[in-house]
Amino acid sequence: MRWLILTVVSAFVVVGVLAVLMQRQGPIRRFGTSVKTALLARGVVLRQLGLSLVIALLMIAAFAACAEATGTTLPVEAALTLVPLILTAMMIPVSVGGWGLREGAAAVLFPILGASASAGVAAGAAYGLALMIACLPGLLMIPLHTRAQRAGELPAVDTVVR
Repeated sequence: MRWLILTVVSAFVVVGVLAVLMQRQGPIRRFGTSVKTALLARGVVLRQLGLSLVIALLMIAAFAACAEATGTTLPVEAALTLVPLILTAMMIPVSVGGWGLREGAAAVLFPILGASASAGVAAGAAYGLALMIACLPGLLMIPLHTRAQRAGELPAVDTVVR
Protein backbone atom coordinates (compact mmCIF):
# COMPACT_ATOMS: atom_id res chain seq x y z
CA MET A 1 0.00 0.00 0.00
CA ARG A 2 2.91 2.35 0.73
CA TRP A 3 4.22 1.86 -2.80
CA LEU A 4 0.87 2.78 -4.28
CA ILE A 5 0.69 5.97 -2.22
CA LEU A 6 4.30 6.83 -3.12
CA THR A 7 3.60 6.23 -6.80
CA VAL A 8 0.46 8.39 -6.81
CA VAL A 9 2.16 11.23 -4.92
CA SER A 10 5.17 11.06 -7.26
CA ALA A 11 2.90 11.20 -10.30
CA PHE A 12 1.15 14.30 -8.94
CA VAL A 13 4.52 15.99 -8.25
CA VAL A 14 5.75 15.26 -11.78
CA VAL A 15 2.51 16.56 -13.30
CA GLY A 16 2.71 19.67 -11.13
CA VAL A 17 6.29 20.43 -12.15
CA LEU A 18 5.42 19.91 -15.82
CA ALA A 19 2.39 22.18 -15.46
CA VAL A 20 4.56 24.98 -14.03
CA LEU A 21 7.15 24.56 -16.81
CA MET A 22 4.45 24.53 -19.48
CA GLN A 23 3.10 27.90 -18.35
CA ARG A 24 6.48 29.62 -18.50
CA GLN A 25 7.90 28.88 -21.95
CA GLY A 26 6.45 29.45 -25.44
CA PRO A 27 6.63 26.09 -27.27
CA ILE A 28 6.28 24.17 -24.03
CA ARG A 29 3.26 26.31 -23.19
CA ARG A 30 1.58 25.45 -26.51
CA PHE A 31 2.36 21.78 -25.87
CA GLY A 32 0.79 22.13 -22.44
CA THR A 33 -2.35 23.61 -23.96
CA SER A 34 -2.55 20.69 -26.38
CA VAL A 35 -2.12 18.18 -23.56
CA LYS A 36 -4.83 19.87 -21.50
CA THR A 37 -7.18 19.85 -24.47
CA ALA A 38 -6.49 16.21 -25.36
CA LEU A 39 -6.44 14.73 -21.87
CA LEU A 40 -8.04 17.03 -19.34
CA ALA A 41 -10.85 18.84 -21.14
CA ARG A 42 -14.37 18.38 -19.82
CA GLY A 43 -15.80 15.12 -21.06
CA VAL A 44 -12.43 13.83 -22.24
CA VAL A 45 -11.03 12.64 -18.91
CA LEU A 46 -13.58 9.87 -18.44
CA ARG A 47 -13.14 8.72 -22.04
CA GLN A 48 -9.36 8.63 -21.64
CA LEU A 49 -9.58 6.71 -18.37
CA GLY A 50 -12.11 4.28 -19.81
CA LEU A 51 -10.09 3.63 -22.95
CA SER A 52 -6.90 3.21 -20.91
CA LEU A 53 -8.59 0.65 -18.69
CA VAL A 54 -9.94 -1.27 -21.68
CA ILE A 55 -6.51 -1.26 -23.36
CA ALA A 56 -4.80 -2.48 -20.18
CA LEU A 57 -7.33 -5.30 -19.77
CA LEU A 58 -6.92 -6.31 -23.42
CA MET A 59 -3.13 -6.45 -23.01
CA ILE A 60 -3.56 -8.69 -19.96
CA ALA A 61 -5.99 -10.90 -21.88
CA ALA A 62 -3.57 -11.08 -24.82
CA PHE A 63 -0.75 -12.22 -22.55
CA ALA A 64 -3.04 -14.79 -20.93
CA ALA A 65 -4.00 -16.04 -24.40
CA CYS A 66 -0.31 -16.34 -25.34
CA ALA A 67 0.34 -18.26 -22.13
CA GLU A 68 -2.59 -20.54 -22.99
CA ALA A 69 -1.21 -21.03 -26.50
CA THR A 70 2.13 -22.13 -25.07
CA GLY A 71 0.50 -24.58 -22.65
CA THR A 72 0.02 -22.65 -19.41
CA THR A 73 -3.44 -21.73 -18.19
CA LEU A 74 -3.50 -18.55 -16.10
CA PRO A 75 -6.33 -18.18 -13.60
CA VAL A 76 -8.07 -14.80 -13.80
CA GLU A 77 -6.66 -13.71 -10.43
CA ALA A 78 -3.14 -14.57 -11.54
CA ALA A 79 -3.58 -12.79 -14.84
CA LEU A 80 -4.83 -9.64 -13.11
CA THR A 81 -1.99 -9.60 -10.57
CA LEU A 82 1.10 -11.06 -12.23
CA VAL A 83 0.69 -10.09 -15.88
CA PRO A 84 0.74 -6.32 -15.17
CA LEU A 85 4.06 -6.85 -13.36
CA ILE A 86 5.43 -8.79 -16.31
CA LEU A 87 4.28 -6.16 -18.81
CA THR A 88 5.63 -3.34 -16.64
CA ALA A 89 9.08 -4.89 -16.92
CA MET A 90 8.91 -4.14 -20.67
CA MET A 91 8.98 -0.41 -19.93
CA ILE A 92 12.48 -0.43 -18.47
CA PRO A 93 14.47 1.34 -21.19
CA VAL A 94 17.39 -1.09 -21.53
CA SER A 95 16.12 -3.24 -24.37
CA VAL A 96 14.31 -2.97 -27.67
CA GLY A 97 10.58 -3.51 -27.27
CA GLY A 98 11.01 -5.10 -23.86
CA TRP A 99 12.58 -8.24 -25.33
CA GLY A 100 14.43 -10.15 -22.65
CA LEU A 101 12.98 -8.15 -19.77
CA ARG A 102 9.45 -9.42 -20.35
CA GLU A 103 10.64 -13.01 -20.66
CA GLY A 104 12.87 -12.66 -17.59
CA ALA A 105 10.04 -11.25 -15.49
CA ALA A 106 7.74 -14.04 -16.66
CA ALA A 107 10.42 -16.63 -15.82
CA VAL A 108 10.68 -15.22 -12.31
CA LEU A 109 6.92 -14.86 -11.70
CA PHE A 110 5.50 -17.98 -13.36
CA PRO A 111 6.80 -20.33 -10.63
CA ILE A 112 4.50 -18.48 -8.21
CA LEU A 113 1.64 -19.99 -10.21
CA GLY A 114 3.17 -23.43 -10.09
CA ALA A 115 4.31 -23.18 -13.72
CA SER A 116 7.90 -23.53 -14.84
CA ALA A 117 10.22 -20.65 -15.65
CA SER A 118 10.52 -21.96 -19.20
CA ALA A 119 6.72 -21.68 -19.54
CA GLY A 120 7.05 -18.01 -18.56
CA VAL A 121 9.76 -17.45 -21.16
CA ALA A 122 7.63 -19.15 -23.81
CA ALA A 123 4.56 -17.06 -22.93
CA GLY A 124 6.61 -13.84 -22.96
CA ALA A 125 8.15 -14.68 -26.32
CA ALA A 126 4.75 -15.56 -27.78
CA TYR A 127 3.37 -12.24 -26.52
CA GLY A 128 6.29 -10.35 -28.10
CA LEU A 129 5.74 -12.09 -31.43
CA ALA A 130 2.00 -11.40 -31.26
CA LEU A 131 2.72 -7.70 -30.66
CA MET A 132 5.10 -7.57 -33.60
CA ILE A 133 2.55 -9.21 -35.88
CA ALA A 134 -0.18 -6.87 -34.64
CA CYS A 135 1.98 -3.84 -35.51
CA LEU A 136 2.80 -4.94 -39.05
CA PRO A 137 -0.30 -3.33 -40.67
CA GLY A 138 1.01 0.03 -39.45
CA LEU A 139 3.89 -0.29 -41.90
CA LEU A 140 1.39 0.11 -44.71
CA MET A 141 0.62 3.62 -43.50
CA ILE A 142 4.17 4.91 -44.05
CA PRO A 143 4.05 4.95 -47.88
CA LEU A 144 0.48 6.28 -47.83
CA HIS A 145 1.46 9.11 -45.51
CA THR A 146 4.56 9.91 -47.56
CA ARG A 147 2.54 9.97 -50.78
CA ALA A 148 -0.11 12.23 -49.24
CA GLN A 149 2.56 14.56 -47.90
CA ARG A 150 4.22 14.83 -51.32
CA ALA A 151 0.87 15.55 -52.94
CA GLY A 152 0.38 18.42 -50.52
CA GLU A 153 -2.59 16.85 -48.77
CA LEU A 154 -0.77 16.81 -45.42
CA PRO A 155 1.37 19.56 -43.90
CA ALA A 156 5.05 18.83 -43.28
CA VAL A 157 5.90 17.68 -39.78
CA ASP A 158 7.89 20.81 -38.93
CA THR A 159 4.91 23.05 -39.72
CA VAL A 160 2.67 20.98 -37.43
CA VAL A 161 5.10 21.25 -34.51
CA ARG A 162 5.38 25.03 -34.76
